[in-house]
Amino acid sequence: EYQATVSYEVHSLALRGVGADTYSSVFVDGVVVPTFGVSDDIPLVVGQNTIEVEVHSSDGLFANVYAVHVTRLAQRTDSALVSITATDADGTSYALSPSFDSGTLSYTVQGTVPYHSSFLSVGIAHEDDYGLVKASVRADKSDETEIGHSAQTLLADLDLSVGGNTVTLVSLAQDRGVSRTYKLSVDRAPAS
Repeated sequence: EYQATVSYEVHSLALRGVGADTYSSVFVDGVVVPTFGVSDDIPLVVGQNTIEVEVHSSDGLFANVYAVHVTRLAQRTDSALVSITATDADGTSYALSPSFDSGTLSYTVQGTVPYHSSFLSVGIAHEDDYGLVKASVRADKSDETEIGHSAQTLLADLDLSVGGNTVTLVSLAQDRGVSRTYKLSVDRAPAS
């Protein structure tokens, strides 16, 4: 018996079975595989999958049966972020208060973004490479943008109004069913 574990992203796999005798017959889940060939793709469900490999001797007198147990992992449900950064259009970085901790959901951006800097670049690092963050400043979410590894970007430029702004970061786990919401309070100076 053989064991293997694959990530959720692996939906199927193919096996190559080679008998000790060049003229052996190899069957994967009852389907013959050409000598030195590869089986058809075998779909995997989340959880335990058992694939049977049979090798028959060329004279048909002997057969060995092997079980390959493949565990396909479930989608991850971790929606935590591991960092949040805030930088204005000039490249000035702003500290968060309190200091970032994945379990803390509300922060204040320390300092005031100058008037001439009309946006804040918010960077994130997600606990899960397949996680996603929806970022917005407007209450109606009309400016919502997606950031995260699965969105192929880790940074979003969010337009700021003069005065107080609340940046909302909705962090979604890979399964998209688990989320947590982080909020950043940030002030932009008026024109002088």
